[in-house]
Parts: sequence; structure tokens; C-alpha cells
Amino acid sequence: VRFTQGGYTDTNACGVQRYAPVSLLVQRAALNKLSIDPSAIKSCSVNTVTLTVDGRDLDQGVTNQVIVTFTTNISDVLTPTAPSLVLGGAFAGQNPTVDTGVQGNTQVVTWTFDPGLDVNSPGTISFPLYRPCGVNTPFTVRLSYADACHIHQTDLVTGSNRTLQSNLVLRAPQITYTIDTNSLTWQFSVRNSGEMTGQNVLVTNTLPFGIYYSSFISSGLPAAYLNAISVTTGTVGGREVVSFTIPQFPPLSSLRFTVNGVVNTCNPQDSLWIRLTQGCGGVGNTCGGSQMARLGVQQGIGALLT
Repeated sequence: VRFTQGGYTDTNACGVQRYAPVSLLVQRAALNKLSIDPSAIKSCSVNTVTLTVDGRDLDQGVTNQVIVTFTTNISDVLTPTAPSLVLGGAFAGQNPTVDTGVQGNTQVVTWTFDPGLDVNSPGTISFPLYRPCGVNTPFTVRLSYADACHIHQTDLVTGSNRTLQSNLVLRAPQITYTIDTNSLTWQFSVRNSGEMTGQNVLVTNTLPFGIYYSSFISSGLPAAYLNAISVTTGTVGGREVVSFTIPQFPPLSSLRFTVNGVVNTCNPQDSLWIRLTQGCGGVGNTCGGSQMARLGVQQGIGALLT
């Protein structure tokens, strides 16, 4: 509180006493700047969530009895306690009581600080949170505290309204290949139209009876991504299965495969099945889902295969 009062004597006006009006400025600390970072959460990833408690005129009064409550989706995996919990600013060195619980389809974490803690500068609460694919609900943070007049105040904020995730789409021509030689070449592509990098993307090719994998060429991504692609082969029910593993698939990009096979059958009338999966992430807007494509194979007219 600052007062300005009283008057002054104006000697140039024959000693007339003049009076100035009383000016009163009242400053009361308020924790009215509550925020959540980051603004967007990464799906299938561990995110560092930071809650910041800030306000105005924090050096002008006492703000204590601070309680911070965080609410998120029940599917999120978080560690709100030490040693994963990091407190900074006005909260550094504090040892708050941490309570967790479930309310409907949400989980609630409450940090109750020492009632005598005077928050005279911004304080932060940081902790790791893993968000599974398919969860896109925002976070809610509620703050309760007592101001300098011992009046309890509250604030509520919602943040992290966006969830970033991959979205893989398989593209293959729905055609039938006519075989009149002892080799077969087919093509397919995968596109990530999402905002997150796809992790451990798997594309399997189940070949027709009597056709066997020989080589492949990939294109569309930088060399570092292409060189990391691995291929394995196996046999299921007499058919050869070729598996392409893509460790990292960047967002908003496409990957094209050209695969070569050897024909070792005289009657190659069958189907070639291509299947796309991802352990965690979106496949065709479905978390952990899959997509399939079928390519037909038939013998050419008058072809002699030996």
C-alpha cells in the first residue's frame, strides 16, 4: 500500500495552502497465471509435462497453502513422484504430499505443498507422461491457494489440446499380374500422413505357392531411413513370407517398394497378400490396426515355364 497525501505551500501565491488528493494503490499477490506445456502431446511417446504456477505482484504479499491438481485420461501412464518428479522455481527443494486417484475415466494427481510456503516467484512441476495411441483428451490443472488476505483463491486451465500421432496408409494396385517368364516384379507403397514418426513399421508379403523372394529396391525417403530397412523371409503353410521392417518412418512422407521374385511353378494362379502393421501408432486411423492388399497372379497364354 502506498499513500500520497497532504498539501504544500505555494509561496508565489501569498502563502496559499494547496492540497493534493489522496492516492491509494493496493497491490495483492495473485497466482493467476497457470499454464501447461507442451501444447501438443506425442502419441506412443514419453512426454515431459510441465505445470507452471505464476502470477502478479508475487513480491508484494504472501501466497501460501498451495495445492495443484492435475487431471488426465485414465489410459495415460505418468510418474508424478520422485525421482521422476522435478520441482523448480519457487517449488524447488519442496517435498509436497502426492495423492493419486481415479474419477470415472480420468486419473487425478494432487500435490499439496507446505502450508507456510510463500510463492514469491514462478514455480514449476515436471514429470514424465506416456500417451498411448488413440488418446486425445486434453489435460486439466486446478490451483488452490490463499492470498495475502487469507482468502482462498482458485484457478483452472485446460491445455495440451492436440495429440500428435502417425497415420500409415498402404497403397497397392488392385491388379492381376500375368506371368510368362520365370520372374515376377510387384510394387506397393506406404504413406505416413500423420504428424508423428512411425516406429517399427512392418510390411509382410505372403507370396503365392512356387514364387520366392529375390531382391527389393526402396525409394522416397532419405538414405539414412532406406538403409535402416531390414528384410527377413520365412515359410508359413508352404508359402514364403517376406517381412520388411522400417524402424523410423518420418511424418508426411511416402515410401515405395519394388520387389523381385523368382517363379518356380508351372501353374502360378494364386494371390499375393500384402499386410501393413505398426505396434503403436495409427494404421489407417486405427491404433495398432492393419491394412491388407491383394495382388492377383495368373499364367500367361501359351507360356511355357520350366
